[in-house]
Amino acid sequence: MRVIRFGEQTATPWANGGGHTVTLLQHPAHAEPTEVIWRLSVAEIVGSSAFSMFRGLSRWFVPLTDEVEVTVDEQSNRVHPLDALSFDGADRVSTRQHQQTTHNLNIMVRTGAVDLRLRRCTLEPGESLGPRLTPSSARPIGDEYPGELDALVVLDGRLTGASGEVAPWSLVTEPTGCDLAATAPTHVLHVHITLADRGKPSAAHPL
Repeated sequence: MRVIRFGEQTATPWANGGGHTVTLLQHPAHAEPTEVIWRLSVAEIVGSSAFSMFRGLSRWFVPLTDEVEVTVDEQSNRVHPLDALSFDGADRVSTRQHQQTTHNLNIMVRTGAVDLRLRRCTLEPGESLGPRLTPSSARPIGDEYPGELDALVVLDGRLTGASGEVAPWSLVTEPTGCDLAATAPTHVLHVHITLADRGKPSAAHPL
């Protein structure tokens, strides 16, 4: 298990000045945003903003703090906190929110290159995380298949364990069987990414 704490990562400002992005983890590690196979990040959006286009990528958008109105190719969608909206990276996307500043989880995957599975879990105070997580795939994952990911994102609340406290918007890799437990009502998103060319067609399985 590895904990990637949101507060310890560097924020990258947007070119249009509409916000900034904190990359939690991506593959390849040093690729430009347009060249990644997958990326998990948290964006801070200030006011209304237009998204950059990422052709060849599929995207999932999860508001973390407030409801956001997301317009995708002129189709308006009200997305509530912790719900997910998926769209193509080549779509024209803009956002409008009630609060001046919002934070949002963004997941991008190379279309056709990976199998993505997402599952949201709710933990009550004192409830352990480990028993709630079952292996997402019978196929092994990790060093044998670099570029694959089994992880969870803490959407809200708080977890604690031998590795210390895990605050919202942090990422925990290889979490199955971990000793983390909730110290407040907590929502986590289990993210499982495998390579599509391991004998299975690419697919996306949303929340």
